[in-house]
Amino acid sequence: MQISINNKPFETLEGETLIETARRNGIWIPSLCYAKGKVHKSSCMVCAVKNLANGQIIPSCTTLPTEDLRIDTESEEVQQVRELSLELLLSDHRADCEAPCALVCPKGLEIEQMLAYYDAGLVEKAGAVVAAAFALPEIVCDTCKAPCEKACRRGTVDKAVAIRDIVHEVAGAASSGLAVSPQKDEVLSEPLLIKTRKDIFLSRLGRFTEKEKNRLKATVKSKSRCLHCACAGREDCKLRRTATDVGIKRTRYEASSALPAMDKRQAASGVGFEAAKCVRCGLCVYNSEDGFTFKDRGFGMQIVLPKDSAAHVGGEQARLCPTGALYLLKTLAVFLGLFFLSACSGGASSSGSLNWKLFRGDAALSGYTSTPLPKHPVLKWMYKGGVRTLSSPVIDRGTTYWCDRKGLISGVDLQGKRCFDYDLHTTVEATPMIADSVLYIGRIDGLMSAVSLARRDTLWNFPTEGQIIASPNLMDFKGRQALVFGSYDDYLYCVDARSGKKLSAFETGYYINGAAALWKGHVIFGGCDAWVRIINCETGQTCDSLALDAYVPASPAIMGDYCYVAAYSGNVYQLLLADGKISRHKKIVSDDSAEGGSFVSMPAVSPDALYFFSGNRYLKSINRVDGTLRWKYLLKGEVGESSPLICNDKVLVCTKTGIVSILDAEKGRLLWEYDTGEQIVGSPAVIRGHFMVLTAKGSLFCFGEK
Repeated sequence: MQISINNKPFETLEGETLIETARRNGIWIPSLCYAKGKVHKSSCMVCAVKNLANGQIIPSCTTLPTEDLRIDTESEEVQQVRELSLELLLSDHRADCEAPCALVCPKGLEIEQMLAYYDAGLVEKAGAVVAAAFALPEIVCDTCKAPCEKACRRGTVDKAVAIRDIVHEVAGAASSGLAVSPQKDEVLSEPLLIKTRKDIFLSRLGRFTEKEKNRLKATVKSKSRCLHCACAGREDCKLRRTATDVGIKRTRYEASSALPAMDKRQAASGVGFEAAKCVRCGLCVYNSEDGFTFKDRGFGMQIVLPKDSAAHVGGEQARLCPTGALYLLKTLAVFLGLFFLSACSGGASSSGSLNWKLFRGDAALSGYTSTPLPKHPVLKWMYKGGVRTLSSPVIDRGTTYWCDRKGLISGVDLQGKRCFDYDLHTTVEATPMIADSVLYIGRIDGLMSAVSLARRDTLWNFPTEGQIIASPNLMDFKGRQALVFGSYDDYLYCVDARSGKKLSAFETGYYINGAAALWKGHVIFGGCDAWVRIINCETGQTCDSLALDAYVPASPAIMGDYCYVAAYSGNVYQLLLADGKISRHKKIVSDDSAEGGSFVSMPAVSPDALYFFSGNRYLKSINRVDGTLRWKYLLKGEVGESSPLICNDKVLVCTKTGIVSILDAEKGRLLWEYDTGEQIVGSPAVIRGHFMVLTAKGSLFCFGEK
């Protein structure tokens, strides 16, 4: 196939994207979220080009060539789009590329390098850095007005580092040949510093908040008191290089990340992570199996690393990161102890968050959370809604929301007080989803509604031709936030989250009962036609499908590259996903006729095990690697439609007969039990210090620490 790039004809190769065609032919297109041969999504638009055939600006990293395509990569319009995209990314990137003290030194003294050696106890090496800038024994600092100390970041926290005094101290050590702790020298690697030039982009992290100041004051207690604020990943920072190439010197937008500045953590062995520098391109998520993941949605979305997933992350993800957010640790940085915490927090931190915005907790619908359950749970309060519901609870900033069958959306705060209500005036059976203070919910009359929690008003309604009984999911569709959900009109829809306009629709063979799960830019779902399908988020087209032995009443659960689907027959299937396809599959659980029954609930999956209901009474756990039974537990009462939830090392289970149980995930031992006295059909929700259970009568039970 032949296309035109900048008015010149070029031959394309099968499966090659525009950026690959252009680069192969010597036409350079910048990029951030793209890495050749790696899974990526067009999230940044830095690689934007213009299709002259229709005037559209398109991402070159995911666009496949078509006949008679005419591409412009050089015009002023294209350059402006790239520059604006970069500046918007930089506004969410709180970082100092270079230490302010080093930037203002009139003699070009590498102050940050000197202080790094000084804090490591390598005074002679620190003195050598000084000697490289000054003609010892002369010290120019004697007559200098110390702009370095005026620019010192530590000075905005409490008191500036006494840089001139340290220069004199280490210069004396260098002159006398004294070496402090030389035995450590051989294990330290020297930092490679970028020389500051006027044409190199400089990012500035802005002012510290009072909370940040207090944290830095309490945690950074190095000998010099230096914060070591220069970016550890600046040597390989693709964002900085691209901004320099495009011609950006200072961004017009002030950095405004809501994440704490300089919150340095050791993500995994040899890998550092600073979340405030992350631009959320997703490369580390899409290219680590059971590693980094997304937390929350929309503007509040973060990339986090669950504690139990640290072992699955290494240098490959660090090398993919286009910013200094994820980087390989220099031995020197490790020795200095510059990291305030030993590991990254997970999808919920070790203490958890106050959000549970999707009925299974995450977009993969895994049913797994690193948020721990209370050690000694007790009933804190119960709120009686009084109207039947089939919903599971969702939680936004501590307020629990659900919708009853009459269409009344209720919100109850952490004290058990009703703080929100909004009437849809129609029958509802679905569980809502919340993103950016908007509640999205499907209705029996076929509408998907977006309700503003702040304004208590309907923002839009999207019509389908059949009832919607499952929760929507939120995905990225060509750079915009989109809802994905199924309907009883046999279609899976993708709808713009802001406007409610249809972006794409895929027709299946029958009703869609469950929610769709997301995996690396793909949507995976089952339906009443007994097929499991994989849809590409970018194209809206099917990539692969698999026919099961019975219809799929609930949703798939995904962990890493493995998807688990339960058929109504009582069989559970394991699907290995690769390149948007089902590379292989097998039946890992077969119906036990002695136990009876069929599946109407979802399985839950942890890094090492699968948990599911068997028959009407049993909870089972099997090993994900070999499919062997780890344990099974006889529950009190029929299980129904509620699905198990794995919370670190415990399993939270609700039965149709109203029993709430907590079991040890490893051994299957009963640890705690509570009888609500009411039928439960929904799944529980877990947040920091609490878990919520909603009964079919509309009673909300809040459990917390004793």
